[in-house]
Amino acid sequence: MKNDNMLFKIKRRQKERAHPAASKAASFLARGFLKAQTKWAGWLSAKEQKMTLQQKKKVFYVYCIITGVLIIGFFYSAFFVKQAGAEQLLKTPPVTLPQDSRLPDSLNLEYLRELYKQQKAKQFLKDSFTIK
Repeated sequence: MKNDNMLFKIKRRQKERAHPAASKAASFLARGFLKAQTKWAGWLSAKEQKMTLQQKKKVFYVYCIITGVLIIGFFYSAFFVKQAGAEQLLKTPPVTLPQDSRLPDSLNLEYLRELYKQQKAKQFLKDSFTIK
């Protein structure tokens, strides 16, 4: 009995926290969508009742063909067509490989020594030409 009362208080607090303007706007939009869907369904139902069986089959076949063509077109454009504006939509630059993409072998000590010398030389040149 005590737990039921506690659950009621928790539910009431959650309802109090909800923003009233947001819930009103959401319910207004939901009612609008429901009304539009109901009108559309009523119109389609009235048109469908006037059709013969052969007309219904023809409309269904046309619907299937149009839907199939659209789906095939979407798949084709998704996998095979390179879009021109795709680079502009991305905010980050594409990944590029460096000129020397050879990975150092941990057992190749000579290569690691040469790499270390090159890094030290670059650091020395950078430090020697900076004005202090």
